[in-house]
Amino acid sequence: MKKGARKKIIVSSIIIAVILFVGVLIYNYSSFFEKKNVGMSPIEENIYSLTDQLISLNSGVQLASVEQQQQKTAQMKDIAIKREMLMLQLAKENPNAFLDVVSKSVKLATVPAEIQPYIEKSFSSTASVDVMIYDDFASNKSWNEYTLNLKGDTTTKYQTQKLEFYPTRDLNVISGTSVSLSGYKLQNVAVANVDKNLQVLSTPPLDSIGDQKTLVLLVDFLDSGERPFTKEQAQQMIFGVDSTFQKFYKENSYGKVSFSGDVYGWYTLQRSKDEGGHGVDNFDFDGSFQIIAENNIDISSYDRIIELVNPLYGVGGWSFIGKYEKTINNVEYRVSNAVVGVQFMPWGSSDNDRFMWNWEYGALIHEMGHSLGLLHASGWDCDNQVL
Repeated sequence: MKKGARKKIIVSSIIIAVILFVGVLIYNYSSFFEKKNVGMSPIEENIYSLTDQLISLNSGVQLASVEQQQQKTAQMKDIAIKREMLMLQLAKENPNAFLDVVSKSVKLATVPAEIQPYIEKSFSSTASVDVMIYDDFASNKSWNEYTLNLKGDTTTKYQTQKLEFYPTRDLNVISGTSVSLSGYKLQNVAVANVDKNLQVLSTPPLDSIGDQKTLVLLVDFLDSGERPFTKEQAQQMIFGVDSTFQKFYKENSYGKVSFSGDVYGWYTLQRSKDEGGHGVDNFDFDGSFQIIAENNIDISSYDRIIELVNPLYGVGGWSFIGKYEKTINNVEYRVSNAVVGVQFMPWGSSDNDRFMWNWEYGALIHEMGHSLGLLHASGWDCDNQVL
């Protein structure tokens, strides 16, 4: 073979190899891009797009002139703020997807210092978890909300940092459970894979046996209308020997649980019943503790607090699972807390049940079960079938 022909063959082979190599790169990139977008929600697609924009701008910021650096940094800040808002939303809606995005965004660790506050950061810590459960009886739905109490250090002057906590699945723990975990923080939100990165260290006592010293607050609004019962009636309906509430817990605990305490109110919050409170409802625990503080109610002798709210919107009731720590007027208390709406049926009506029963009694008993440390047991309605 002539020398010139051999050279042409070698050059042709190199060109073909380069074409094939580029083709493989393009195929792999497109395949990755397609896989990355399979099954994605619009919010995830937007986050990935914004992340790519940040990485692209960041790649050239170091070599740019001072003026160009300022322009690029300003652009990056606008993009980072948009991404942060979407990431916070994703953390609440889909913690697993949030962590997946984080794992694919490692290059954001090198963005300028001005951008870092808008980017999620890893953390490892010991903390306590508080668990609140919401019950929408009308729609037969319930959901949990978690607060992570991170132990303070020298950077926070040893003050506990409270974060909204979004685990990758529901936790079967009571409030005050001590855990060791690692995850990611963004603003006041924390996300963690609880199957891989959370370990329960200790669980507080339930204190659910014996006489439960209970404070009841009656709460309404400026436009609540007629009150469904008096303070004296509430005292009898909850703490009376023959009340449905007492009889139910006495029977189901085999005589090991009883309730004694006091009813305060009515207290009228200085706002409309339609003004929003905590998320889906129109009343939150801060409202009750404001009442306690403003009226100098001594809660040191109580283990449990119940708020009967007229009316309560959005859910039938909610409660912490077990007791949690609350500071009022610079004094720390460990109490349980439950809220029940009382607007749907008149108290004291009866059903064909063995107890004097109505919606509020059912909701009150249900939420107190959570306060005593019970999670939802779930169950099967077997009708007349035999298992």
